[in-house]
Amino acid sequence: MNLKIKKADTLLILVVAVIAFGLVAYRYATRQEGAVVVVRVGSGDAARVIAELPLTEDIEQPIETEEEGYNLLVIKDGCAHVTEANCPDKICVKSYAGGICYDGETIVCLPHKLVVSIRGGETADVDHVVH
Repeated sequence: MNLKIKKADTLLILVVAVIAFGLVAYRYATRQEGAVVVVRVGSGDAARVIAELPLTEDIEQPIETEEEGYNLLVIKDGCAHVTEANCPDKICVKSYAGGICYDGETIVCLPHKLVVSIRGGETADVDHVVH
C-alpha cells in the first residue's frame, strides 16, 4: 500500500497544527491563578460543598466520604494536591501529582465521588469553611 501525501493534505495538517497551537497558547496566556479550593462530595442533586480553603495557606485536610472513602488534600505553595487515597486506582493521586493552582482546574476521584476544584481570582474572600 503506497500512501502519498498531497500538497492539500500537508496544508490541512499545517493549518490544524497552527490552530491547535494557537488555542493552547491562548489558554496558557489567559489563565488566572486561583484563590480558593472548593471541595465537593456526592453526585447530582446530592452533591454538596464540604470545604472552601484558601490557596494562600499550607493546609493538610483529610476528607472522608461515604462508603469509607478517604483522600488527603494538601495545599502547599499555592497548589492543591490529593496525596493519598484509599480508592483502588488512585488516579486522583497519580494524574495530578504537580497539583492544580489555576482557576477552573479540577481533580476528580470517581470512586469517592469527590471533586476538588480551583476557583477565584487573585485573593480569597474566605479564610476557611469546613462543613
